[in-house]
Amino acid sequence: MRNMNVDKIYTRKGDSGQTSLYSGERVSKCSARIKLVGRLDTANAQLGLAKFYCNTPFLYDAIENIHLILIKQIMAVVAYNGEYSLEDCDYLGRIQNLYDDVIEKHPNDKITDWTLYGSGTQQEAHLDLATCIIRECEVLFHETQNELAKESFSVVLPSDFSEFFNTLSKVTFLLARLEVV
Repeated sequence: MRNMNVDKIYTRKGDSGQTSLYSGERVSKCSARIKLVGRLDTANAQLGLAKFYCNTPFLYDAIENIHLILIKQIMAVVAYNGEYSLEDCDYLGRIQNLYDDVIEKHPNDKITDWTLYGSGTQQEAHLDLATCIIRECEVLFHETQNELAKESFSVVLPSDFSEFFNTLSKVTFLLARLEVV
């Protein structure tokens, strides 16, 4: 388990329906950006449950890799104004490489367009739910982009986040199918 340094987990400012970003800026808890952070966090937690049930080193390592990328995604969304950079992460390249690795291990004749989610193991069920959450993240990314554009922010989230979420949902879907093949 990796440890994170947290200065404090409470602010003693009360709950006025706002939260602070990394920069100190106060924003509504109802903003699309905060909703996206929450769903990314939920996806990460769901992947943690899937990782708990892993039965192969490949699956465990794949989910661990996704965890590390999603943590950087969360930081980028919270500090979207350039205070936090994703340049050193190559998140899209890393997830595309993982997709290629999964496809290489996957018997393509077993992949179908329609699958009854959660019909196999607990790991499959957790990966299926993570897939659905990640798809929601893609929608929330677009809502966040629209919200930031309306507020006339000069810096917005990287446009390739959408491609990242799309590819990531394919990866988690295929990882679940690896479990039941």
